Amino acid sequence: MIDRAEGWRRRAPLLPALIFTIIVTQIPFILTLYYSVQSWNLVRPGSQSFVWFRNYADVFTDSQFRQVALNTVVMTLGSVLIAVALGLALALLLNRRFFGRGVVRTLLITPFLI
Repeated sequence: MIDRAEGWRRRAPLLPALIFTIIVTQIPFILTLYYSVQSWNLVRPGSQSFVWFRNYADVFTDSQFRQVALNTVVMTLGSVLIAVALGLALALLLNRRFFGRGVVRTLLITPFLI
């Protein structure tokens, strides 16, 4: 059975990656929440003031919100359906045997390596 010290010794090399991940993901998230509860006028940088949840209330009571939300849903569904259809069609085409199939597969997967 592994004791606690051995467990920490095994996990220690992962700590820099964990710290980096937290910094890169959570700090921007927290700053976004902080900025979202403030009223800013970019023309007058000193005019920041906390409005707390009034910004959110203004969004949901805005007359254009329903149309904008519907446009977002339609665009998202449309782009996902097109991407899935094209991906499936390409996968079915590449599953057939043809000259250069390996080269084409390699070229298609190469962007994932970058």
